[in-house]
Amino acid sequence: MDGEFENREGLTLASTFRVAKKTELRAEVAYDKTERATVPFPYFDFLSGWNGSTYFNGPITDAMLNGFVNTANGATLATGRGPQGSSEGVDRVSTPTYVYDPATNTVQNWIHTALTRRGDSNEWVPLYLGDTVFNRNGNANILPFGNAASTAGNRTPVLARPSTRTPERSET
Repeated sequence: MDGEFENREGLTLASTFRVAKKTELRAEVAYDKTERATVPFPYFDFLSGWNGSTYFNGPITDAMLNGFVNTANGATLATGRGPQGSSEGVDRVSTPTYVYDPATNTVQNWIHTALTRRGDSNEWVPLYLGDTVFNRNGNANILPFGNAASTAGNRTPVLARPSTRTPERSET
């Protein structure tokens, strides 16, 4: 992975002294130094945005998605905060997705089943890392935490160039 490295350096000295015909004294001194950087794998897991408490017991209906009906745990998905389910870190499969179940020897259509969102996939989805929560609270001008749904990774916002036009004077 980019950014990983391992540097090793060391020195070993060894010496043998023959004290008598059948007696040797051996001494060895070693010094080793290792520097290692292991870059952590980013959270592209589709789980780090889930709040850990919102769940469903069947397909997600439009009424649930729009905040009119409670989910299985009694929560209502927040409305007006980006795509539905963003604040809770949940989404639903929106296209027919067929999955073979070898236990029952059937093919199931998983359309409208729940899935979790990747942390910071949009400005409303929090990023949960252990006991710490990072949230942009809907502010799209704040740079993503590096886990946003962007093909180019973090993007620097384009800053407006200062105007080069000289303002006209108004004399009264």
